Amino acid sequence: MFIELKKTLGGNRHPKEQLRRSRPLLGYLLAVCRIESRETIPTPSMSYVLIGERINERLDKQPVKSRPGKIEEERYEGINIKKFLGPIVAFADLAL
Repeated sequence: MFIELKKTLGGNRHPKEQLRRSRPLLGYLLAVCRIESRETIPTPSMSYVLIGERINERLDKQPVKSRPGKIEEERYEGINIKKFLGPIVAFADLAL
């Protein structure tokens, strides 16, 4: 699970690009582990999560007491990114 933490979830492409570019890093780490252990290590399933405290940087139109949780799922450059809003997110919610 790749997680990117940001203050705002607005239209910025940067956090989505950071998530998308994490996959080659995992490939590199797997290759090193396979070489060092001399064993076949299966490629794990991957998921991408973006967590922010608010939606928009300029004007915060969220309810005063918004409940943390998943707000949407977005497809970006071949990956599915789950977006969560709030300062606290339960791990069980991330794993769904």
